[in-house]
Amino acid sequence: MTEDDAKLLGQRIGLCEKIAGSRSALATQTGISARTLENYRHGRNDPKASACVAIAHAAGVSIEWLLTGQG
Repeated sequence: MTEDDAKLLGQRIGLCEKIAGSRSALATQTGISARTLENYRHGRNDPKASACVAIAHAAGVSIEWLLTGQG
């Protein structure tokens, strides 16, 4: 994943946090810690596939949109 891809994914994760109501709410819904979501959000760590699926599901967005910004 390029640095730009990670930045864009982080932005979409940020939007998922807003959809869920907050980072804390998304953490509760996904079982992913708020700290880990923050790391994904700022590109410090790349999320695993299972985390991406959980985030997309919790926010009600497609996995394709979360990963690519399309769909």
